[in-house]
Amino acid sequence: MNFLMALLIVLTSVVPARAAAGQAEDIDKVQAAFEEVLSQDPRNRDALFMLGLIYEKKRRTPDALRVWKQYRSIETDAEKRGIAEKHIHQLSQ
Repeated sequence: MNFLMALLIVLTSVVPARAAAGQAEDIDKVQAAFEEVLSQDPRNRDALFMLGLIYEKKRRTPDALRVWKQYRSIETDAEKRGIAEKHIHQLSQ
């Protein structure tokens, strides 16, 4: 398991809990880290996926839509593309 995948697993449980605890600065740091990953590798699917979730939590709908669409366009796994489609559909309502 690569580092970003492990981080993805941890953050999907930690980010919502920390946000609820009022620790938005931690989410901002995580967001900045994933944005830095994308500046080095714009096709990094793990970073795109996580940013999609983070932007949704922060109610940054245009950014979330942009990232989910980018993720969908490069993801090769049909099931994971389906997850992106669900997010895009929900955000587009």
